[in-house]
Amino acid sequence: MHTISAPVGGSASPVQRTPWHQRGPPQHLSESWPVPRPALASRALASRGGGAIGRPSLAAASSARHPPVTPTTSPTTSSSTPSASTPGPTAGPTAAAPARRPLSSPAPGPRPASATASAPATASTTAAQPPPPNRPNRSDRASGAELSSSLVSALAAQFRKEALPGITDLVAPLLMGPPPPLTDTVAPDQLADPDSRFVTVRGVRLHYKVREPPGAGDRGFGSGFGSGSAAASSSSEGAVAIADPPPTLLLMHGLNGSTFNWRLVMGGLAAHVSPGTGGCRVIAYDRPPYGLSARPVVRQGETEAEDNPYTLRGGAELALGLLDALLPPSSASFSSSISRSSCDPFTSSSSSPPRAVLVGHSAGASVAVEAAMRHPEQVAGLVLVCPAVSTEERGFLARADLGQLLRFAWVRALLGADGPGTQYIRRQIRRRRAEVEAGRLGVYADESNLPREVIEGNLLPLRARDWDVGALQSFRNIDVASPPPPLSSLSCPVLILHGAADRVVPVSAGEAVAAALRKRGPGLVTELVVLDGCGHLPMDERPSETLAAVVDFVNRHCCQPPPPPPPAS
Repeated sequence: MHTISAPVGGSASPVQRTPWHQRGPPQHLSESWPVPRPALASRALASRGGGAIGRPSLAAASSARHPPVTPTTSPTTSSSTPSASTPGPTAGPTAAAPARRPLSSPAPGPRPASATASAPATASTTAAQPPPPNRPNRSDRASGAELSSSLVSALAAQFRKEALPGITDLVAPLLMGPPPPLTDTVAPDQLADPDSRFVTVRGVRLHYKVREPPGAGDRGFGSGFGSGSAAASSSSEGAVAIADPPPTLLLMHGLNGSTFNWRLVMGGLAAHVSPGTGGCRVIAYDRPPYGLSARPVVRQGETEAEDNPYTLRGGAELALGLLDALLPPSSASFSSSISRSSCDPFTSSSSSPPRAVLVGHSAGASVAVEAAMRHPEQVAGLVLVCPAVSTEERGFLARADLGQLLRFAWVRALLGADGPGTQYIRRQIRRRRAEVEAGRLGVYADESNLPREVIEGNLLPLRARDWDVGALQSFRNIDVASPPPPLSSLSCPVLILHGAADRVVPVSAGEAVAAALRKRGPGLVTELVVLDGCGHLPMDERPSETLAAVVDFVNRHCCQPPPPPPPAS
């Protein structure tokens, strides 16, 4: 026990203070805080009976670090002398020593004030703090990681499926080297059918097929072309007038098509068009570079547009050149004997009547329109089946976004070089061939059960020699910058036949063509027929409805009526 004198009221009276190592814990600290190491060391030295010399120094050091706090609310501190009821150790040698405690055991009571600098001072202060934010537990973090992994996997799969093939198509042709010769092709003649025919027109060997009306030889059509007009005959029962042959139907397929596309309607057209004359002649041919026709190599800038079979103008001249080769002009007596009625609303300065109704499918419809605009005197009417005819005032280059323009420029550069261009074409067409072999043509409304005949017929032209050379020539001559054709200049009757389920050329495109043609004015016929549940090949998927629509239109608007019978004598 130490006795400290303190002035109280001008007189010094002894004040008894409990030594620091015998004091209890400060009352203002929480009981949950452990005692720091300096206090433990001080208490250990005191319990071991340290000398009087060492104790003051330890007490001084501990007091410097942890100054004693005098409670202001205790009644015992208001008196100058301790009372009998004041708790604390008893003075004198008989006083009980505090219980010893091992160093490893935490001291009961709170930590000293210096250890609470970063901790709450009271329990009420601790309770007043806001609760910690909700942190995701381990399962939530695992779910987030799985979601992120799934998202990355989905994006990678979409890139591999959509973007990567396109990038590969643009880069691979540059790395493949010179294209090797094809070893699985033969001459077109070896692939020809028994009814196939060949003729050279404007330096291009064309493959075509013909259907004559029943009994053509007996009525003056003849097995050869250009038999002229049929003369009227008479018998003892009376004269029967026979009109001259009606206009020939010239059938033109679309991209990647051939005469195979028309096989189901050619005979019906030949038998039912112009019933007054017993039928008409129907010709279908392979437009270069498709089918079994030749695929000439055309150098850019070295060939006139009208001599290039891969351009619209060259294709139109080639179609009319085929008519010139197969159908010599009819005699002038035909035009003088039959006046052109309202069934044929346009007029011509030519002495011979129009010789053909052009039936164009898809891209072949654009060639038919071009031919009718350049040589209206040769065309009695147009039938446009799912026409790929543009009505947009702005061309592709004006409507394309930046990505499309960049891809277009890159592909044009590839096609301009023979080696990379040929490799690019082969990759595209071989991929398309694999789709056709699997029955995924993408042109029929229902492709669940396609006959094998359809698949083989569409694949046959890819066995013809130089199919890759011709496709490269065709791609090089695709025109994407020209404005749409001036449909208002057409002066013949036009039928648009479209499939409602067409996924290649949507039916809205056919409706736009019909709307543009109806602006030509009164007297010019424009008709639109839409076949429900039909795709891009109505003549192959719905041949009966196609045949009925074409026959009805041609008979009403494109055929000359037979002359009236002579009066009975």
